[in-house]
Amino acid sequence: MSLVLTVVNAWRPSFSRLQEMADFGSNPGALRMLTFLPDNLSPRPALVVVLHGSMQSAADYDRGTRYWLISFLSE
Repeated sequence: MSLVLTVVNAWRPSFSRLQEMADFGSNPGALRMLTFLPDNLSPRPALVVVLHGSMQSAADYDRGTRYWLISFLSE
């Protein structure tokens, strides 16, 4: 099953609104951190942290859950 998911993910478009942060402190596990900042960021924004599974990419999780839509609730 994981091989099928990997092949499918390789053929998906890579569009994502996520931006990678290159330097976020000590990183012995060589992890990656991706962020989304809406254009309409309020002065005191809430922080939403999500973790994806090991067989997912951050972009796939973002597309699947659409957490980024929360950013428009404060408009």
